[in-house]
Amino acid sequence: MKPPEPVNISVPAILFTINRTFRDNMSANEMYEATRGVWVLDRKRAEKAQFVMAVKDGVVKEVYVPERWMDAGTQAYSSRDATKFDKGRSEFSGPLASNEIRNRYREQWVGKRGRNPVRYENL
Repeated sequence: MKPPEPVNISVPAILFTINRTFRDNMSANEMYEATRGVWVLDRKRAEKAQFVMAVKDGVVKEVYVPERWMDAGTQAYSSRDATKFDKGRSEFSGPLASNEIRNRYREQWVGKRGRNPVRYENL
């Protein structure tokens, strides 16, 4: 069976694969915390992203607007242990994207690419 064609991501975005932390019954806060940190990434490139997408098995689960990037561990986490991280990792803070953007990308197939959990689109 041929996989579906990936949706065209036309906005500057970072896609974070959250396969390890994702659960079907996650609260909105758990989804946000699984997505916002703690990543090894190109911070200058990340700061140009207009959106961050949480991806599980190649499907977008949520979309956020990164307002600020900072060193991992700067913010507290209530739903996961983020104290065990290597130096040089980053996290972001920011709200959900607009309903227009969320409706365009959520539950859409973006495909799977390699083992790196960080993927840059249009950056």
